[in-house]
Amino acid sequence: METSDIQMLISFVVPIYNTEAYLAECINSILALEGGYEIEIVMVDDASTDNSEQVARSFTDPRIRYIRHEINRGAAFTIDEGLRLATGHYVARIDSDDRYLPWFLQRTVPILQANPQVGLVYGDIRTIDTAGNVTDKHLVAAHEGKPWSGDELDNLLQLNTIPAPTVLARREAWADALPIPAAYSFNDWYLSLEIAKRWKICYCAEVLADYRIHSQNMHRAMISNRKGEEITLDILANYFNKPVRPHHDNRFRRKVYAAQYVIQAAKYFGAGLYSDARRCYLHAIGNEPVLLLRPEILRRLLGTCIGRRPYDYIKQLARRFTGLGKRR
Repeated sequence: METSDIQMLISFVVPIYNTEAYLAECINSILALEGGYEIEIVMVDDASTDNSEQVARSFTDPRIRYIRHEINRGAAFTIDEGLRLATGHYVARIDSDDRYLPWFLQRTVPILQANPQVGLVYGDIRTIDTAGNVTDKHLVAAHEGKPWSGDELDNLLQLNTIPAPTVLARREAWADALPIPAAYSFNDWYLSLEIAKRWKICYCAEVLADYRIHSQNMHRAMISNRKGEEITLDILANYFNKPVRPHHDNRFRRKVYAAQYVIQAAKYFGAGLYSDARRCYLHAIGNEPVLLLRPEILRRLLGTCIGRRPYDYIKQLARRFTGLGKRR
């Protein structure tokens, strides 16, 4: 590795809110990254009420900056602030309950260095439990698990395949996505879309980080309070008001809305919110009637009417019947 590569400053933005149990593991995973790159860590604590501040201040490394809000300002403000404070050539953002794998920088930095038209690099994630045990070794597997580079906007509008803990992007690419609208407590997808409008995206077909699943995950709360759907629809409405690709016409818009309603319906179905799941499936079918030909859509739509237990029983019977048919 050339000396100039090592001296290139890389910033890590770590928003914090009541993650005392995981924060040290997150910061230590940054400090343990391989490659010898010069780094800084910007921790922004959104007025945590647990012992997150004590954990953060226990780190005395001069490369770490800790900022604490006196009052809770929300996720959008906190992440926006951290990204603006970052001074590195490249910037990564990781939630304080997640962690990096040691080779994160070695896989992502060279791609950005060699491809000035690429604004963002991302990879795959594993899921871990509260104790840090791996529960799923490959969660994303975008682009059929093969390295890829190009215009990601069409794909992203239909499915968010970019996990935040695996992202490394140019500081100017992040700047293109700011400010984050205050209402977007969920903003990973918004930030990726804004960058994809102007920059090429690169997928590194390798697991780069661990995403922790626990009861306090924001994504779980955003299903139960319907905030995730609200933000998704607002992002889409704002985008299609001023689309940036010529082929993003009404037909493409309906395809995107159908895809996003299917995603929201599946989340509601999994959470037992069957009326919301049914509403979203019907919206999806209204935008793309061809979805009626997909058996899994019809099965789940039926499940929203009869409930989960009868649905699971019917699905089990169908599997047995299908299995018998195959053996014959």
